[in-house]
Amino acid sequence: MIQKGQRLERVKAPLNLGNQKAFTIQIEVTPDRLVQKVRVGDEWKALDTFVEQGRDFTQGKFGF
Repeated sequence: MIQKGQRLERVKAPLNLGNQKAFTIQIEVTPDRLVQKVRVGDEWKALDTFVEQGRDFTQGKFGF
């Protein structure tokens, strides 16, 4: 992640998704947060959530 020109490393955790070769990804973008989820069976598992006070995630760009 890059913030104010500085590269920041986020903590990485194992996802435990098994041996799946294909994934369905969902990205929720709301003014107050950005949530990335993956479908596992019949459920959605959150991969990452970004919340930043005073930031509108519907304005601008993001990548994953």
